Amino acid sequence: MRRLVRIVLLGIAIWAVPFALAMAIFPVVSPASELFEAIMAVTLAFATTLFGLIHLSRCAAPSLDEGLLAGSIWMAMSVALDLPFFIFGPEQMRMAPADYIADVAFTYLMIPIIAGGIGQAFSSR
Repeated sequence: MRRLVRIVLLGIAIWAVPFALAMAIFPVVSPASELFEAIMAVTLAFATTLFGLIHLSRCAAPSLDEGLLAGSIWMAMSVALDLPFFIFGPEQMRMAPADYIADVAFTYLMIPIIAGGIGQAFSSR
């Protein structure tokens, strides 16, 4: 049970860090710019690496499978948490569902990849 709670809380953090940064830089950097996209990708990679390390370092037997499982849950959570903002949110944020999938949701594929890699690295020790 503690493991599941930790996965959920860290999943919220993985989504919240880039989301909060996006809201902070939104007035300064255009969301349509390449700079904004790059900042978001780097921030997501940082948050996933940090919280992936925290989760997997506390697992009894960290592994590729554990990293992929946690990362897949985090990816699904990220989509579920921010899809309403992009479909129903403020006009400046709205995207067609197909555009959201191609742009934002596709980027979330890095979450299980990073978490799985960390899990594999821990299991190879």
